[in-house]
Amino acid sequence: MRRMNRCTLALLLLAASAAPALAQFGGLSLGGQLAGPPRAAVQTAVNLSSIPAAHQAVVAIVLDVPDGCHIPAAVPGVDSLLPFVLTVDPNPHVAFLPTVYPTGQKIDFVGLGRANAYLGRLTIFLPFTINADTPPGPITISGKFDYQICTATTCFPPADQPFSATAQIVPASDPPVSANAELFTDFDPRVFAAAQAAPAAAKSVAVDFFGHGFQLGVGAWQAALPLALLVGLIFNLMPCVLPVLPLKAIGFYESAGHDRARSLLLGLVFAGGMLCAFAVLAVLVVVKHLVWGQQFSNPYFLWPMVAVLIVMAIAMFGALDLALPSSVYQFTPRHDTIGGNFLFGAFAALLATPCTAPMLVGILAWATNQPQWLGFTAILTVGLGMSLPYLVLSAVPELARKLPRGGAAPQTIKQTMGFLILAVAAFFAGGRLLDPDIMWWLVFSLIAAAALFLIVRTLLLTTRPIPIVASLTAAAILVVPSFLFVHNITKPTVAWIPFTDAALTAARATGRPVLIDFTAFWCSTCQVIDNTVFHDPATIDLLRTQKFITLKADVSAKDAPGWPMVQSLTQAGGIPLTVLYFPGHQSPVLLTSLYRPQNLADAVRQQSR
Repeated sequence: MRRMNRCTLALLLLAASAAPALAQFGGLSLGGQLAGPPRAAVQTAVNLSSIPAAHQAVVAIVLDVPDGCHIPAAVPGVDSLLPFVLTVDPNPHVAFLPTVYPTGQKIDFVGLGRANAYLGRLTIFLPFTINADTPPGPITISGKFDYQICTATTCFPPADQPFSATAQIVPASDPPVSANAELFTDFDPRVFAAAQAAPAAAKSVAVDFFGHGFQLGVGAWQAALPLALLVGLIFNLMPCVLPVLPLKAIGFYESAGHDRARSLLLGLVFAGGMLCAFAVLAVLVVVKHLVWGQQFSNPYFLWPMVAVLIVMAIAMFGALDLALPSSVYQFTPRHDTIGGNFLFGAFAALLATPCTAPMLVGILAWATNQPQWLGFTAILTVGLGMSLPYLVLSAVPELARKLPRGGAAPQTIKQTMGFLILAVAAFFAGGRLLDPDIMWWLVFSLIAAAALFLIVRTLLLTTRPIPIVASLTAAAILVVPSFLFVHNITKPTVAWIPFTDAALTAARATGRPVLIDFTAFWCSTCQVIDNTVFHDPATIDLLRTQKFITLKADVSAKDAPGWPMVQSLTQAGGIPLTVLYFPGHQSPVLLTSLYRPQNLADAVRQQSR
């Protein structure tokens, strides 16, 4: 069949090449075209009108294929069709990265089989980097592309067509100026980081665990999947998952009245809901290239999460036991029902995504460099690891049966948890609406209210010393650490400069080391980094003595200027992320997820040698 396809194509090409000569004798034309084969209309644009030296940029080459025609794609589906190929003219001032071609559509051709083809308008991206020694002035990016236009029944002779795009180079200290943004909405800036890491990525991916790194081989699923399971287990210890623990405790408590089989079933359903949520996240990360946790920067995702938290808190106070419309109860799934456990599992998974557990960045980087099915499996394994503790505890309902099943005591515990869930809602909503200091003290006030409520209710219910001591101890555990955290995080420490591309360019032009802290109000792990690292006296002294310029990149909003850099540096890793630039070093040093002040100090000392 393949040989027959080649013969068919050869006959078509022979007829096409002979068409002009035959037309002189008898007016014969191929495909009804007397005026020659059709050609694609071409336009070019650069994403920056002013490009600083040593900066990255992209050329968009837009082709409009004539109606009724198609062009075989850059990745052909059959050997017989000539694929689209772009060739770039060498330029001494430019380092070109691999061309990014669109996917194309699969089309069945009579006699030729199925092939990938371009129809209508297509955009090819040509990423590049300007050399650091490039003088200011205009620069031209040029080349040609070879292609073949076909109709449903005819393929015309191959053709080549030139293209060129002009941009203005400015000094490295000048800021880049964006242009033609509408043409680059589909461009993934992570191609720059992928190209820089290409030699190492061919062999392994770096995985970091609290500053201790190791390499994970590409394709080494035997090591990656157990590691992903461990990452999921660690997720249950992360700060952003702590609000989920009361929800899980409620589930254990309410399932205690059932037998072992019923309890295990609810555990399996809870895990199923969590895995479904992780499956959606896997598609977004592996296929749609969403940065982990980035959905919290979208208000259409954030505010429904806040609303669900508030309704859940109200339900724990018993307010929804009143005769309210039935639609309200859809937002308060019960822990002892199949549907309720499934929804709680999915909600717990979504609430965990503002965190990046240790080693998660490495797992995500590994997953995005694998075949999609394997990357999907790796992220799903993280969800399985996170749900594993619930499965174990649901299989041993005796642990939950030890809790009292009725009366005022469990209601007091439940209402106390209502205050804590309100504190979580205040954390997410207050970060969008309030000054950070006010937001933190509001969160602490709700935690303190939970502790005070627990003590007062216990004193009203009993005079026995054991419950009173237990409530006082629980209240102290709630109040003391949270007060110290909020008091510390609201104190000014490092002199932060708001991040912009221009601010980064200007900072690096000074020749001093530069630190960028990528954070967001919805990222509780980021707040831990801020509290434990950037409020640490040794860190503050280190940054001062080394004369660091410190930039704070707040990526709370989806259009924040720091997101492109996060995507280019971490692929799917997300935040928290700390980036260190040192004079004389082109590549930055990255500190991802949770790390200690000592890890930052070690990175600075190693680069300063």
